[in-house]
Amino acid sequence: SGKPYSTPINYAHEGDTITLISKRSRAWWKNLQGGTPVTVLVQGKERSGTAETVTPDDQTIITELQKVYAGMPRSFAEKIVVDTVVIKISLN
Repeated sequence: SGKPYSTPINYAHEGDTITLISKRSRAWWKNLQGGTPVTVLVQGKERSGTAETVTPDDQTIITELQKVYAGMPRSFAEKIVVDTVVIKISLN
């Protein structure tokens, strides 16, 4: 739609990549498919980048869940992996 949205979210930040996690049943992440330009606020600073949804295997999703939600038990991550989508933002 081109309409800007502001959504607080947990994330993992490694180098120039930010990883986000969402439930597939939520709609907001669908706006980030196909290399969408985004502006994010990270540690109080605005950064621009490109967001894409990725479709990794279940093991990679579990690893990403545990990065974003530090301390999440693997057994819980295994239960929610089927309803999880991973979004990667490449920062400029």
